[in-house]
Amino acid sequence: MSSRRAWLWGGLVLVSVGVILYRQSVYRKETKPTSTNVMFITGGSGPFWQLAINGAKSAAKEYNAQLKVVVPAQEEGVADQTRLLQNVNEAEVDGLAISPLDAESQTHPINELVHHINVVTFDADAPLSERQYYIGTSNFLAGKLIGELIAEALPKGGSIVVLYANMTKNNMIERAEGLQNYLEGHSDAKIKVVGSLTDQANADVCKSNIRKAISDHSDLSGIVGMNAHHGPIILEVLAKDSLLGKIKVAAFDEDERTLKGVADGHIQGTIVQDPYMYGYESVRKLVELHGSRPELVPISKGVVNTQCRIIRKDDVDDFRKKLNSRLNKDASEASTKGEADNKTK
Repeated sequence: MSSRRAWLWGGLVLVSVGVILYRQSVYRKETKPTSTNVMFITGGSGPFWQLAINGAKSAAKEYNAQLKVVVPAQEEGVADQTRLLQNVNEAEVDGLAISPLDAESQTHPINELVHHINVVTFDADAPLSERQYYIGTSNFLAGKLIGELIAEALPKGGSIVVLYANMTKNNMIERAEGLQNYLEGHSDAKIKVVGSLTDQANADVCKSNIRKAISDHSDLSGIVGMNAHHGPIILEVLAKDSLLGKIKVAAFDEDERTLKGVADGHIQGTIVQDPYMYGYESVRKLVELHGSRPELVPISKGVVNTQCRIIRKDDVDDFRKKLNSRLNKDASEASTKGEADNKTK
């Protein structure tokens, strides 16, 4: 081979290597953006949602995401949240995390967004939508656990009423199914549901529902609260009517008044989830999806599971310590990733 040909082949090799390196550099820039713009829409503004927000902030700090938190003006306000969902600016948002208050009516706007941005749901799912991931617990299992609690509180059986914020959220439907499944599988517990009452997270409606249930059922033995606001309201009504301890209570979530009720022996126990990890994993997944999807196309749906558990009287002190550290957690602190059972399916 002549020296001229050798130089020619050498030049071609150098050009080819340069093209490959350039393409790889461009590809990396396209598929691994330096920052992800995330919108995080809650279902309300209470302590439960603040824990989720704190988790989202922690993940945004760790994974270099720009986070915008949006809280509906009305607690559990479906119309307000749907309006927020429909007004998401796709040009300014790379990923959306939402806790749907009405899975059925919000499936269409979620699907419209998925064609342009990544969408994950947390706490409550929209299972028929094309969202990429659901981050949350098994609400069916949570319903079974609260069935276990009320049966534990009423060893001789009795009549109970069950309180729900609404029956439009997928998690409420699953909790109801879980409770029913437990009671049907433990007929020897002799627990009879004499009422299922909704209040749309309105405290006055909830109080009215409880008082009417007590009036309508003179033999009422227990009340089950399926949402965070129920525990404190149940305690307030029962205390005013001198019924604390006479009507047994099983509650949901980690409101401090509910925890005090458990510690004081007025509530048998409360089912707690991990809203902090809901927020954390929502942001983490959206950053991951943004980095791996330069061309936005629907991908197979996944689930990130976090555990739920029962908090009884003996558990309250230790649980409070962990809870308070998360409620007071600044986004600049290191995350507590891995504390929950995070398994991607």
